[in-house]
Amino acid sequence: MKVIKKLIWLGILIVLASILSILDRYISSIIMPLIPVIGSFIANIKIGLANLIILYIIEHFDLKYNLLGIILKSTIIGFIYGSMITFLIGLLGTILSFISMYIINKLLTGTHKYIFISIVGGFTHMLGQMIMVFIFYKVEFSINSLLLYSPFVLTIGIISGLCIGLIYDNIRKVLNNIIKQ
Repeated sequence: MKVIKKLIWLGILIVLASILSILDRYISSIIMPLIPVIGSFIANIKIGLANLIILYIIEHFDLKYNLLGIILKSTIIGFIYGSMITFLIGLLGTILSFISMYIINKLLTGTHKYIFISIVGGFTHMLGQMIMVFIFYKVEFSINSLLLYSPFVLTIGIISGLCIGLIYDNIRKVLNNIIKQ
């Protein structure tokens, strides 16, 4: 692909990832109140629908376009939804997740590797967010509450990563055919 064509496709994909992120937040706002135990324990758990697009970008673009893509998507969502602290919490999760997914993508082969890549991405995204929450709100969180909170949040990251990986594994052939046209 030529540079301009890559940038156009990347722009379309980032807009799509941003739309999926907004949709994801909307779905979460409907579902979380219906699950009182989880909804009261942690707010804003999302499935990670935007990661369908991020996985595609990791698969088809080189490092500089990947970095541009994740930074633009995080910035767009940060401007739409958050304060600077919320943006930084999400950005660290995104960067940590991206680095782990990008490295694993380079190391693994096989047709179903994106399931594993997505699981690791979901886990590391939640880990990065937990680190930033602890840094920003350490006065409000004790080590004990962090230890109680961690297994739940990291498990959610693994489960959402598995779901997104399975979905991506099934639709990547369709996406590849659309882009080739």
